[in-house]
Amino acid sequence: MTRTSLIGLYLGAMLAIVAGVNLVLPHLTLYGIAMPEYGTWMGVIEVERKVRLLRDFAHEGEVDALILSSSTGDLGLSAEVLTRELSAAYGRPFRVFNFGMGGADLATYPLLYRYARLVARPKQIWVATPVSWSPPQVRKGSLDELLLMGPLGRHFEHPSVFAASFWFHEIPMVRHAAAMRDAVVHLKFAHRPITNLDIYQINPHGDTVSWLYNVEQYEGARKLRAGLRDTNLKFVQTGDAERKKLRDKVFNPRMISALADLMSLAQQDGASIAVIPFDLAVGLSMRDQEYLDACAPFFDSLSRYLGARAIDVRPSFEVKPYMVSDAMHMNTIGSTEFSRLLAARMAGKPDPVPVRYAASGKIMNSEPDPKWTTFTAMITKAHDEPSGTLELHFLQNWGLQLIRPDSFASVAVRLADEREFVLPARAMGSGIVLADASGLPLAAQDQILTAQIVPQHKGLGAGLTFPVASYRWSADRHPAEFYAPKSHARVAAGARTFAALEQIRASWSGVENPTPNDWIGAFPAGKPEAARVAYAYTKKASAGSLDLPVLFTPGRYELQLHSDVWGSIAVSEPFDVVAVTAKVQVVAPNVAADGFIDVAWSDLNYAHDADWVGLFADGTTSTSLASRRTGGTRSGTVRLPVGKTLTPGDYEVRLLSSGGWTVAGRARVSIVPPPAGDAAHS
Repeated sequence: MTRTSLIGLYLGAMLAIVAGVNLVLPHLTLYGIAMPEYGTWMGVIEVERKVRLLRDFAHEGEVDALILSSSTGDLGLSAEVLTRELSAAYGRPFRVFNFGMGGADLATYPLLYRYARLVARPKQIWVATPVSWSPPQVRKGSLDELLLMGPLGRHFEHPSVFAASFWFHEIPMVRHAAAMRDAVVHLKFAHRPITNLDIYQINPHGDTVSWLYNVEQYEGARKLRAGLRDTNLKFVQTGDAERKKLRDKVFNPRMISALADLMSLAQQDGASIAVIPFDLAVGLSMRDQEYLDACAPFFDSLSRYLGARAIDVRPSFEVKPYMVSDAMHMNTIGSTEFSRLLAARMAGKPDPVPVRYAASGKIMNSEPDPKWTTFTAMITKAHDEPSGTLELHFLQNWGLQLIRPDSFASVAVRLADEREFVLPARAMGSGIVLADASGLPLAAQDQILTAQIVPQHKGLGAGLTFPVASYRWSADRHPAEFYAPKSHARVAAGARTFAALEQIRASWSGVENPTPNDWIGAFPAGKPEAARVAYAYTKKASAGSLDLPVLFTPGRYELQLHSDVWGSIAVSEPFDVVAVTAKVQVVAPNVAADGFIDVAWSDLNYAHDADWVGLFADGTTSTSLASRRTGGTRSGTVRLPVGKTLTPGDYEVRLLSSGGWTVAGRARVSIVPPPAGDAAHS
């Protein structure tokens, strides 16, 4: 074979390997989760995710409308609902994608649109915004700076290079290079960036999904509402000079330039623009005419700059407390209702009848809730939906603990009437948890349930860090054994009986997805609510053995293997801890002062190198008059010296365990005066 042939063969083999890797990488998963994103293309993972989702969305059909917004519209508008409602109203497919982005403002929208138009050219652009303005200069650390100063900022004015960079980074080996490097060098994704995508699901329409509400922000929301009102009322309550100054501040040169840029891009793409007046969650609660009139000049000016029509449904939208995720954002319940109303107005249809849910007083009155946890979800239940099983889908990614099929989960809920229940549940893998809702006393009404995934036997308030991505109710019913815990984890004690002060040897196996904070504890047997009496961490090992600290109190105990996430996942057979005992005797019951006491012991049930024999005066516990080590044997003899100055009388010889003061056995001895001759001689 010639040298040229060898080189060709080598290059062919290399190309085959590269092609194979690129074919495999997109489908490679670990624990059912795809390779993590590192933002290697343009530096903002959220933008990269939406560009890829929009590309996939556009492959399935035309993009009729693209929403540009900040996080308020990203969470507060539902492109999925708008697509469904407008398609039904028009009698044909009408497809909407949400390209809203946290940290964006009006000056950011033309930058975002440049990324969107790499993969899709929408027929309409909907600008959804509250009354807001962009600073005259790009702020350090802002989304604008990340987009302008990031890897692709210099290519904005070179569309061909800009597009080529995206398709180059879509090559799997390029896209996942940083993740593969981490996996090889660190055996984990050590440098994976932490983003909002760790805790929020983005659906195929680009909507960021949230079923949350935030008790901690109630007081802050009241203050933000008052501040927002005061700020916006300045548009109408100040003098002409002040109003002009305020308008010039809002529509500053940077803002006007950005709006002109967006309008120019839309014209190039043949897209029309519409303005959707929006607001912060607390702002949507202000529907009085004074506040709406104060906002009107801003939206009128924005519409003129963009040559756009405005579609304002705020006066007709009544935001309810259960629609609010936090002070700034609505959750998916709110975005659904707002989008239903918006779709009807766009299609020229009558306003839909709003869905009104019954909810607990704590939610409706924005009251503190001591059982609220960060990822407590609000689940809607329509009166005509089945209620056999509640199927919850939890977000699963590299920033969260995994829900495995052996996870010991329950679902705690609070109904609209304040009653609380813990539902038997079973984790099915891939973040899916089925909860038995067949026994819930649900009233015949549309209502909101407060829900948390909790460790077994725990109630509301013990919620774990698992954000709900979606859910559905079904009529399915499963027998009780379906929900019985199923775990491969095992834990066992090294013996059926231990002596007090003896270290408890524990072994475990079968732990899937172990964590650094998993532990094994000793508990009184058969008492689930009892506190642990000793424990040790398993150090993220799925199997192994360890020694627990000694147990001082005799009794019956059990070992429990605890997951840091799910609580107790395995329980051992019970074992007994018995008192340390031995037979102790002295060779001679009477010993002269300045003599020796010969002590023998036997039948010691736990021997330790630090065992010792001591001489004590009657009634004393921790003052030894003479002592000797036993050598750690279960039987033997030692000789204790008796001091010549020791007062004649009754004493006690004790065998003490493990270098401490626990008495295993004892014997009495009397010290008598030395013989007269010895005394005279001395």
